[in-house]
Amino acid sequence: MTDTSATQAVEFNDGAFTVDAAVIAEGFALAPMLVQRRMREGKLTSRCERGMDEDAGRYRLTFFYNQRRFHLVVDERGAILERSATVRAAAGSGTGNHP
Repeated sequence: MTDTSATQAVEFNDGAFTVDAAVIAEGFALAPMLVQRRMREGKLTSRCERGMDEDAGRYRLTFFYNQRRFHLVVDERGAILERSATVRAAAGSGTGNHP
């Protein structure tokens, strides 16, 4: 994995995050040019959660593509604090799925 945290890969403006496509592509092993296309097609989606209590000032950005999830935890300046990737359970497994 390349170190994109040294650059401003995540920007936070007026309550919205903008994430560099290269960061998302890296999380899913996709070509960066496919990220926007998959988002427009509705195949790559995202969710943002704001931390509370001991996690105040942090945000978890989760990206969903196929049966995989890619998580970024960032601070209010957009600095990437953590990254992780997981495979979602198959539908019907009782663990729930992202819409």
